[in-house]
Amino acid sequence: MTPITFGYGNMSGFPGNLHLKQTTIKTVAYEIIENIVNWGIKNIVIVSGHAEPKHLIAIEEACEEINTKYGASAFSPMGAIFSNEKLGFNIKHHSEIERLFKEYSNDFHAGWIETSNMLYIEYSLVKTNYVKQPDIDINPQDMIYPEKILKKIKGFGHMGYPKMASTKLGKLLNDGMVQILFEAISAFIRRDNYQIYEHHFLYNNPFLRTNNLKGRR
Repeated sequence: MTPITFGYGNMSGFPGNLHLKQTTIKTVAYEIIENIVNWGIKNIVIVSGHAEPKHLIAIEEACEEINTKYGASAFSPMGAIFSNEKLGFNIKHHSEIERLFKEYSNDFHAGWIETSNMLYIEYSLVKTNYVKQPDIDINPQDMIYPEKILKKIKGFGHMGYPKMASTKLGKLLNDGMVQILFEAISAFIRRDNYQIYEHHFLYNNPFLRTNNLKGRR
């Protein structure tokens, strides 16, 4: 299916950021998945390129409700993949990627990771001045305070280290993710220990769920 190009990310005031409420994301995901279930399809995999925990949790909630109603048929592994270290099943990457993850870990948006992804997918879509962009280091704890983030990134559109990006790194990252997804999706299709991929490690945090009042914003 075609991608859905909207997500949850409460960064009002960040140019280019069009975000929906967390509850809206859950509703959209649920209704789309339910349509597909009603076609008779039993293996539905949702792959999110957006790593915001509340976004991923909304999709996971939708999958859980679908599976409760129709039996195991929907699967969203990206929350677990993005938070794999916290869940205890450390995913192994190419040694160069592992090194950069350690040295430039706080690479949240349009930094070396996503810029490398795009350089490999379609080089012409990346402005060549990415190599001149300053490092913008964001503490993970600050990610829940949009006003702090907006102050740090004022005048720019990234959070991280875009000048470290390269086409080579993009290939390593993209090929690695394909392999990770292959393993997760294969486990789901076989119904073999796929549950380890079902939820972000913060899934059970009540403040991040859609039934929390803040989730409706």
